[in-house]
Amino acid sequence: MTTGIIMSGTYVQAGLMAEFGKIPPSFLPLGNLRLYRQQIAMMQAHCDKVYLTTPDDFELPPRDRAVLEELGVQVLPCNKSLTVAEALLDGLSKIPDLDDRLIVLFGDSLFSGLTKIPADSYSAHSAVDEYKWDPAPINDRSPDQDADALVVSGLFSFSSTAVLKDALTECDRGIIAALRRYDKSRPLEMLTDGDWFDFGHTQTYYISCGFITTQRSFNSLQIRRQQVEKSSQDTQKMRAEANWFEKLPQNMRVYAPTYLGRTELNGETVGYRTENTYLSTLASLASFGNLNRNTWTSIFESCNEFLCDSAKFTAPDETAVEIDNYYHAKTEVRLKRFGDETGFDITSALTLNGVAVPSPVQMAVESADLIRSTPVPAPTFIHGDFCFSNIFFDFRSRMTKAIDPRGISPSGEITVFGDPRYDVAKLSHSALGRYDAIISGDVTASRAGYDFGLDIDAINTPAWLAIDGAFHDAGILTSDIGRSVNSAIMVHLFLSMIPLHADQPARQTAFLANAARLYLDLEK
Repeated sequence: MTTGIIMSGTYVQAGLMAEFGKIPPSFLPLGNLRLYRQQIAMMQAHCDKVYLTTPDDFELPPRDRAVLEELGVQVLPCNKSLTVAEALLDGLSKIPDLDDRLIVLFGDSLFSGLTKIPADSYSAHSAVDEYKWDPAPINDRSPDQDADALVVSGLFSFSSTAVLKDALTECDRGIIAALRRYDKSRPLEMLTDGDWFDFGHTQTYYISCGFITTQRSFNSLQIRRQQVEKSSQDTQKMRAEANWFEKLPQNMRVYAPTYLGRTELNGETVGYRTENTYLSTLASLASFGNLNRNTWTSIFESCNEFLCDSAKFTAPDETAVEIDNYYHAKTEVRLKRFGDETGFDITSALTLNGVAVPSPVQMAVESADLIRSTPVPAPTFIHGDFCFSNIFFDFRSRMTKAIDPRGISPSGEITVFGDPRYDVAKLSHSALGRYDAIISGDVTASRAGYDFGLDIDAINTPAWLAIDGAFHDAGILTSDIGRSVNSAIMVHLFLSMIPLHADQPARQTAFLANAARLYLDLEK
């Protein structure tokens, strides 16, 4: 039997902590998941049982606990002040009946292309930067004439855990000294196969994320080292998005990745290219990070700068906001589609956690009336989909970078102008509406007929309350875009997106329950 252990018993180093908060390295985001997902998949290809160490004062989020249990991975709490050698020895002491082969992976490392891991071996690869790595080889045996250029890269295999424990016990100088001690009894082979991705430092984290995403192909996204190319058969959508980047006012181009032009096929715009920023979206920071309220306030202040600067660019005098098409008309069509597809009676009243709520149709009517009761603002330059998943944040410049603009009016006209309240509400539906918490599965809802239950505890976790508070601290909601109207627009956003997630009925239930929650919060 082969046992695997992922060593993630300390917190990320200072640079990464500034961007993601106090989390173990295996809990860093990679794509739309935690890093540990790919680490576990890699280890389970070679191991019968996998364990994951975490700092003993780290509170494992419920969603991660459920995921790890589903994957069959046991978490081993570890004293974060221990050295790597001490932590490994401590972890081994907590694994029962550990007598056979052991594979160890550092929590900030990931490998691809490893078809075989020799019984007694350690990985060695070329470093991608100037950090102080442990040099390889650790002994005087190396099949590689350029081995002096390699460093120990974080994957180890041992045929005897008994010999390893003795080596760790006898060596208080660190993991490399313990490896050398082990090597005297069981010679270690240097493994240079496969590709090594290091996530332990800010620079290497983003480089590794970039290299991994370049190996993946999305339906409409090609991510390369230097650029991202988005394409679609919906040429109208691609023309609209490309036009937005092209019409972006010169002094606002700092709020977007560098635009690299359209891609065309037979004279039609089928896509466009932007630079690869190597930044994290606010969706990743909210779903996988652990940032405090002050940091989120800084993020939202940057978002507010974008919103305020956008509002300075007003549309030509003859342009008007299509207020009904933005909200009620679209919601009516979407709700009817939801009812037709599912048989759900959209005219029936609901209950949410035991509280009476009007039908989805009536919620849409009342919130639309509230929106109409306030003055319609002059149309300004807008993004059109200014939500967490479409916003990067650069911690060095303290600037947001917006991607995936809508660039089209509700009636289908290509334009960069629209209702400025819509951008505020889209940001709000992520921050206050908990859209990303629903998408990630953190917030769930139940349904029995037309009685809905929403997990309010998951809505009001300390992390999300910090985001909520920071949003208000940043002063995004003003007298021109007050809380009531903003909440009414959010009701429409959640109601109108329900049929778009037909492949996820549980998510549809959560969206409808959350729309009811926001409706109950309306200040009438």
